[in-house]
Amino acid sequence: MKSIKEAGVYLRTLIELLAGVVLWGLVFQIPFFFVERKGYYVLGVWYGVVIAGLMAFDMWRNVPKSVDRGNAGARKYTILTGITRYAVVLILYGLICYFDFGSPITAFVGIMGLKVAVYLQPFTHKRFSKWFSWKEIEYPPYVPEEEVEPEEDRDII
Repeated sequence: MKSIKEAGVYLRTLIELLAGVVLWGLVFQIPFFFVERKGYYVLGVWYGVVIAGLMAFDMWRNVPKSVDRGNAGARKYTILTGITRYAVVLILYGLICYFDFGSPITAFVGIMGLKVAVYLQPFTHKRFSKWFSWKEIEYPPYVPEEEVEPEEDRDII
């Protein structure tokens, strides 16, 4: 990250995403209060919400690093961190399934809360900007440091 202003914007986005994930968890757990094994299903939801939150945090941490690496470096770094992130998610999901900590199906839907949070982000941004008096940050126009010839687009596999 280049400046404190940019860091503030990235942090706001993370907070808004996490709020959306938690909101998804709160709404999605309501039907499971009316079933027989409510703790089992609700635990699955919240394990999924925690995993989704960790994914959002990892992306918040790695996206600015990848942007600073240039074209070729950014692509490799993004692919590497994405594969690592999904491998960790699969391991955590496997642990939930193997040890029967909670419902794997509701855990999966909790993980999908990150996708819902992305769609809710304009809503949470609007609400949080009003509640916390966050001012919009104006960016100067983008001026590239130097012209870089585009690389030939190659498939990874």
